[in-house]
Amino acid sequence: MGDFNSRTGSTQESFVAQFDDDLFNNSPCREEQIITPPYRNNEDTLKNTYGGKLIEILNNSHILILNGRTPGDFSGRLTSHSYNGSSCVDYGIVSPRLLKDIIYFKVLP
Repeated sequence: MGDFNSRTGSTQESFVAQFDDDLFNNSPCREEQIITPPYRNNEDTLKNTYGGKLIEILNNSHILILNGRTPGDFSGRLTSHSYNGSSCVDYGIVSPRLLKDIIYFKVLP
């Protein structure tokens, strides 16, 4: 979690994560899960250079932004408010394997 100073706008992570449940065990019985992340909403419609770089890093690392796709913040609330406007630049980021364990994620005022 943190302040990435990255405005991602409506750009979505564009990967499908594939992994074995039994990744660290050499058992012959492995279950494969395929996760397609839910659509992510964002009240901040603008994207900056850092936002593009963050999305690229997320895609290459197969990790997801929680903001705008989890119970408690389905709208992708704005996280930064200053004299020159508001934006969403603070993100919770998680691996797809852990996404199913996130029960509630809320951006506080």
